[in-house]
Amino acid sequence: MTRPYEGIAKVYDAIYQARKNYLEEAAKIRQLTGSTSGELVDINDMSLLDVACGTGLHLQHFVSWFGHVEGLDLNEEMLGIARTRLPDVPLHRSDMKNFELGRQFDVITCLFSAIGHMKCYTDMCQAVITMTNHLRPSGVLFIEPWLEPDEFRPGTVHSYLADTPEVKIAHINVSRLLDGISIHELHYLIGRSTGVTSFVEVHELGLYTNDQYRLALKRSGLSVGYVEVGLAGRGLFTGIKPA
Repeated sequence: MTRPYEGIAKVYDAIYQARKNYLEEAAKIRQLTGSTSGELVDINDMSLLDVACGTGLHLQHFVSWFGHVEGLDLNEEMLGIARTRLPDVPLHRSDMKNFELGRQFDVITCLFSAIGHMKCYTDMCQAVITMTNHLRPSGVLFIEPWLEPDEFRPGTVHSYLADTPEVKIAHINVSRLLDGISIHELHYLIGRSTGVTSFVEVHELGLYTNDQYRLALKRSGLSVGYVEVGLAGRGLFTGIKPA
């Protein structure tokens, strides 16, 4: 069994580019950046930090629109792929709850429910505080939440198949609940011309209500908004830092 994202890093893009429209999601962030400010803004003059940037699939679009972008992730294997994709973008290896970059940004994103990796509420609140500390006055924080507790269905099995000319990937997820944490046992079967390999990862994600997310944002001093559908049906929280 590998640690989270250690095994999946090399096939992450093949799996999720078939399931998510990263361009559409990034474009929604671009649109919301202007609308949440309450005035017309030129994002070409704005800076953006993508927290939990993974392999850079959102960043590769942000870099075309924002004046300056950076990324941050805890997993070195994922960052290695992002560095190949975006060699001119500063990428930092750090935990979202305690990073310190020494500068502030106009926009900070934490997408694809990465905030769920903060398994306890104290850590989630600390991550929000850390991101808020890196926001400029009038800056906006976007957080795409993980499932609420009453939305999670333990004991379910999900399967996906990614089919590309180079690789075939079968992905099966068995979920369970333990002490308020959603546990996901992820089995991967990878087929290439050189042979077939497999590995298992276990991901643990904290389950928080929308009210808990709102409270975490308010306690960090942000004005809180919420987009019901969000980027992929999970909602999207916005937090604006006072000027």
